[in-house]
Amino acid sequence: MYIVKKIFFIVILLGVVGIGVVARYVLLTKNTVRTGVKTLMVGDSQGRTAVITDPKVTLFKKEGYVPFEFKGQKGVERVVGLFEKWETIEGSQDRTMVLRPINGKGYLPKVRVIFGISDLTQSKTAIRVIDLNKVKTNDYDKSMTVVGYVADLNSQQLGKAIKQGDIVDAECVFAGKTVVDDFGQPVAYWLDIRRWGGAGAFEEEIK
Repeated sequence: MYIVKKIFFIVILLGVVGIGVVARYVLLTKNTVRTGVKTLMVGDSQGRTAVITDPKVTLFKKEGYVPFEFKGQKGVERVVGLFEKWETIEGSQDRTMVLRPINGKGYLPKVRVIFGISDLTQSKTAIRVIDLNKVKTNDYDKSMTVVGYVADLNSQQLGKAIKQGDIVDAECVFAGKTVVDDFGQPVAYWLDIRRWGGAGAFEEEIK
């Protein structure tokens, strides 16, 4: 009788666990595939750590050091990761952005962010804000808004705009090949950051 009860208990337990696994799978599927957005960090209500996904290929798998090839020239399309810190560059207004991998594995190259006049590119590095509300409704093409140059922000505003742990997508300059500085670091043309509410939410933050 004891053995029968024990077997019955195990069967019930496995059933509950199975239901839990299925429920978790449905939840993850709903959050990543159907809605197109998954929050990476608990407690992030602003969308700073939101991972943008696609029904066919999740960008979470692609986000990181993304190489590409154009007309036989290999280069860096973008570097996407969690913001770690800024580093100064001696003799320059520019800064180096240090990102770490979203999944905690591997290595990401440092990226040069243009703050002043530079021979490396014709423009300073600009910030674009991705509106996660529009991503969620599959209106991704209209989700990005340019909000200005990084150099236009004072230190306090920059600290509010990009915080440690934020996901930042640094799109690199390409002119026949990836543009790099004297240290071999790719140069960022855009820094894409993420917010629920897009540019409007961003403007409120940096006031």
